[in-house]
Formats: sequence, structure tokens, C-alpha cells
Amino acid sequence: MSNAQLEPIILVAAHFAPESHAAMFRAFKLAKYLPAFGFQPIVVTTDTNYVYLEDPSLLPQLPPEVVIIRARYVEPTLRGLRMLAGGEARTTKSLAAAPVADAPPAAAPARQKPLGAFSRRAYQRLLTDWVQVPDRYNTWVGPAIEACERAVAEYGARIIWTTSQPFSCNTIGLAMKQRGLHWIADFRDPLPYGRKFMSDNPRVARLQTDNVRDTVYGADAITCISSIHPLILQDAFDPARLRPMHHIPTGIDEAYLPTARPTPDPANPVVVYAGEFIADYANDFFDLFAEMAKELSNEGRNLTMKVVGTKLINLPRLTGVISSRGLEDRVIFVDHLPQPELYRLLVAADAALLFPGQNSHWWNSFAKLNDYIGLGLQVIADVPNPSEARKELERASLGHFLDGNKEERLATFRKALDGDLPATPLQVAYRSRYLASRQVGDLAKLFRTVLDAPQP
Repeated sequence: MSNAQLEPIILVAAHFAPESHAAMFRAFKLAKYLPAFGFQPIVVTTDTNYVYLEDPSLLPQLPPEVVIIRARYVEPTLRGLRMLAGGEARTTKSLAAAPVADAPPAAAPARQKPLGAFSRRAYQRLLTDWVQVPDRYNTWVGPAIEACERAVAEYGARIIWTTSQPFSCNTIGLAMKQRGLHWIADFRDPLPYGRKFMSDNPRVARLQTDNVRDTVYGADAITCISSIHPLILQDAFDPARLRPMHHIPTGIDEAYLPTARPTPDPANPVVVYAGEFIADYANDFFDLFAEMAKELSNEGRNLTMKVVGTKLINLPRLTGVISSRGLEDRVIFVDHLPQPELYRLLVAADAALLFPGQNSHWWNSFAKLNDYIGLGLQVIADVPNPSEARKELERASLGHFLDGNKEERLATFRKALDGDLPATPLQVAYRSRYLASRQVGDLAKLFRTVLDAPQP
């Protein structure tokens, strides 16, 4: 199908390739596969990635029909201003690539001066409460709107899809809706619920809530990655004014799927945690892991855990947790991997791990959970009951839930290592909901429905 036969659609995503953060892949897979469903993606994204690592193999995977417009983005920080003025790059990518000199053996860590610590806190408060409102992408809004207008003029786009966070993407969508475009607003997070996603400053939080309210009242349709999110929106706003809402999970890319699963080694079971270890996760899973490793060691079996994700984040957060339990030889840190390599590592494991704890993240559809279900992995899960994660794992018959006392939790852990859960054909079929073809196909149907609907 030629570009002239494809319906142009603007995809607004602050995170996009070559950035490799998990927040990027929903938009990336959409752009990658939409041409097969009759759409030409015109991606409007940022021109500078200050925070996340990058994977140079991503962009070449996009088909030639995809157009990428990188709108000017200056991070509203001293770092952003210094780089704008020609100063040295201080992005996460550049810092990760820089060689790290070994410190002299006798060198002791410098004590942080109180004034310096106070100044840093004051600077961060200035940014979050007054400069980066509603978020740190606010300086990108104007250039992004201009880029969208250019896409309308050059390609004849009639429809726009925005994905948030950040809130600024909603601002862009609302502006283009006012210019006559159809608008589908996508929510990856349960805005405006939870401290993690909203400012702790009441004034800024009100502005962020107003941003979400204008979005869910103003867009033609709302898409969410979790079935819980529509319920949160119905509770937070006037249900009579909400636009139609659709639960469409993010799917794994079938092009990355391994062709075969290695045969497990009963003497050396491996469990894998993929992604960033979040600071508010419960640490008691590592107590359970230590007990399980001890039990298996007494049987001549060597249990290990691989933590796969950005070491700059995972090492500082987990080093103390691991060393305090004597697990240094049991836990292996693997730096961020391209998705094909990650999937090969995951399918070679005996089980995947999901352990936010019994008292947190009941609403969350974790990016790693989507990967686990799409790959059909057995998942050792310490999650609340009820929760979105538990519901989806039960529907796919993949969850080994760490409920009950220590003995019951250990028995569940061992059972997960010993074999797969029985699954009905319907449960196996349900896992296909977490494939990219299903994600993009469902979104493409929605785009057609919105385009074909009569204008009010």
C-alpha cells in the first residue's frame, strides 16, 4: 500500500526511539505496525533525550512509511540551559558512556555539606513547584503544536493520538482538537490517582487534575493500558461527561519472540526480575528468596536471580538489600538489554518475578507484566488481592501468588520452579491480548471508528 493510500495519523509521544525506556514502547510499536492497518504514522516527539538510555537498533526497525518530527525541547533545568548555551552534555546517556576512574583505595567519600544539600532541595522545589508545571516537558508544548500543525498542512492528518504521562501531551492534544482534529487520548498511568503521578504541591496538583479533566471531557475517546484506569476516572470526574473509554494493553513485539525455549536445568533454577526496582517496593521478597535458596542448596541445587535493567538505578537501590541478606553470590545484575536479548533471557528462566508487595500498586498494569504474559512465562507474584496484576495473571493462568504464611509462600515458590500451571485453551488464548498485533489492531479499529463518526 502506497503512502497516498494510507490515512495519516499524528502520534504525540514525549518518549520515542532511540530512547529505550519502557514508557517509549507503546508508541513505538504503534508506529511500527500501523502501516499494516492502513495508517501512516507521523510521530511528534522531542529532539533531546536528557534522562534515559538509548538503543541505536530501534529506529532502523521502523518501516519507511513512518515520519518522525522532532520538536525542540529544552529541559527547564540548569542542565538544559547550559546545554542550550553550548555546554557539555550531561544527559544520562552521556554519563553512562563516560569512563569512570577508580578512586584511590584510601579515599573516603566526601561528606555532603549541609548548605549544599539545602540548596539542592531548594532548587528541586523551585523546579517542581514553579518551573516544571504541569511537568518538565512544558517547554516542548509550543514547538510540538507547531510540528502537529505542519503535519496537518503537509500530510493532511485528520486525527491525533497522544500518550501520557507527561501531562503536556494532553495539552498538545487539546490544542489540536480545538483546531478541528479528532483526538484519542491515551493514558499509560492512572491519572489523577496516586502520589507517584501527581505533584505534592496542592496548586500544581490542581493544575494537573484540571489537565486530566479537560482531556477526559474533551477527547473523542480515551484508551488505557489497565482496566482499572477507567474506574479511577469515573470516580474522579463526572461519569456523564467522560468520553468513551477502552482498555487496550501494550503488547510485546512478535518480531522479537524467541523461536525456542531452552530446556530448564533443575540443578540450577533461575528466576528473573526485569525492569527498574521501584523504591517503594517491599523488600521482604528477598527474605523469602534467601530462604528458598537455602532450602534448595541443601538439596544440591543452586538458585539464582537475575535483575535485568539499568544498573545505574538497580544497583544503588538493591545493593544494601542484597548484602544484608548475604545474597551477593545469588543475585546477578544485568544491565539494560535490547528487547530481543531480554526476551531470550526471560524464556530461558524457570520463572519471572513481580513483587511490589501486598500493600501497593493494586491499580498497576506493569510493563514487565505485559512482557511476562505475552511470553507465556510462569510468574512468581507478590501482589495485592485484589489487583490488576493478579486479575490478568489469573486470566492467563500464569500467576503463582505468594499468599499466606512463610511456609505457604515457600511452597508456592517451589511449585513455580517445578512446572507450569495447567491452563485451558481460553486462558492460553487470552495471552494473545498482550501481543503487539492485538494492541495495534484494536487501536486501528478505534481510529477508524472515530474518523467515521459524524461530527457533532
